[in-house]
Amino acid sequence: MFDDARAYDNYGSGDKGLTCFIVRTYKKQLSSLPRFIKGLRAFNYQRWVALFLNTDNTPFHELPLLLQSYSDNRLIELKDVRSVRPYTVRYSFKITDQAIHHCPNTSRWLVITNGDNFYLPTFLDFLAPESDVVGVNWFSRYYLGNFEEAFWRRPPCTRFNDTSPCMSNVFDINLTDLGANVVNLVRWRKEGRAYMKIKDCLAESLDGCMIARLRLDGWKIKHVPACWFSHHPNPWICQFEEKIWIDSPTPHRGRCVTVEELQELPNYVRVDTRSFACAFDKTANYSWKYAFEQNFAEEKEGHIINTHNLQEEVEEEWIKKKQREMQERQGKRNLAFADKQVADDSHSEKLNKGMKIAEALQDTKKEEVEKKKGVKQRKHLNAIAEVQQKDVYDQSIKDRARASAYNRAKEELEYYQELEAIREMEEKANPQLRPKMFFN
Repeated sequence: MFDDARAYDNYGSGDKGLTCFIVRTYKKQLSSLPRFIKGLRAFNYQRWVALFLNTDNTPFHELPLLLQSYSDNRLIELKDVRSVRPYTVRYSFKITDQAIHHCPNTSRWLVITNGDNFYLPTFLDFLAPESDVVGVNWFSRYYLGNFEEAFWRRPPCTRFNDTSPCMSNVFDINLTDLGANVVNLVRWRKEGRAYMKIKDCLAESLDGCMIARLRLDGWKIKHVPACWFSHHPNPWICQFEEKIWIDSPTPHRGRCVTVEELQELPNYVRVDTRSFACAFDKTANYSWKYAFEQNFAEEKEGHIINTHNLQEEVEEEWIKKKQREMQERQGKRNLAFADKQVADDSHSEKLNKGMKIAEALQDTKKEEVEKKKGVKQRKHLNAIAEVQQKDVYDQSIKDRARASAYNRAKEELEYYQELEAIREMEEKANPQLRPKMFFN
């Protein structure tokens, strides 16, 4: 699967497609970005575009001014993708996935890197349409992993004089680097690749996990066995920045500092008794010396970047921006006041119209209420009349019944009175008919 490109026959050859660089950076890399941009613009193959992504939530106002100072439309600040939280490794890969979507649709290749790195002009020379991943070797502070214990047992600092410990790209976890590989963006998009889809990997190893996945999934790998990429910091680039390298066998403790920074951190070297501050001999024959010297030389157009001036420009731009914002706010307030006056007049008209409508509705409701009251009153009076008529009828029936009962009782009384009178007359006429009374 590996294809070592040892021949230089295609050096500077034809169109290989557009390469999209995602440059992850933040405010503290301001002093390193001019070197990085010089490296990009010095490529032999010039079909590239660089999208700069701020991976920290600290505002980076100097970045657009720096990019504009080059008058190069290939240098683009990503404004639609930005960090909303302080930097973390995993979150930086999340917004990196978002940034990749902003690469031009015509892009053939993808490189994800950091703003403090550096590339040699030949980095893009070996792009090939038949390859899916093109990787180079690189310089790194983790150089000790390439050598036996005897290397770092040699005297500190001087061990770099005759050694070029370039890390070999093995395209595997912890054995490759984020910025050392160029991948096929067309296939990346077609397969829906994303760092956040990798779940079984530490955040610090996501770059290696991704390259390892691509290799295992059958992506064709092309290995260029040359150190054309420098991952900052490392001893070799530290020399050409005229700084001091903290040489430690503990890889993550290796760093590049100025004399002032070293004085501010007097205990740094004492953390590891085998750490030393290396002030390099500038006459020594270090690897990459010619390339660095050429890169740090002034460009033909005499373009020099002064980051201190950029900061002053940012302050002036900030003041102008605040003044513009104040004017805009005042204009908005005036416009809002005028709109409010118009709105108030319109509101008054609507209110009067609404009141008239409300009054008309109220009158209509009153009429309806009156109608309903009249209907209810008529129903009530009719009900009362019906009850009264029923009462009169019932009373007349009762009166007739009483009169009839009285007449019957009167007739019966007269009948019994007549019978009693007849019996008395018969007893007078015939005394024997009188009832006999018996006494004891």
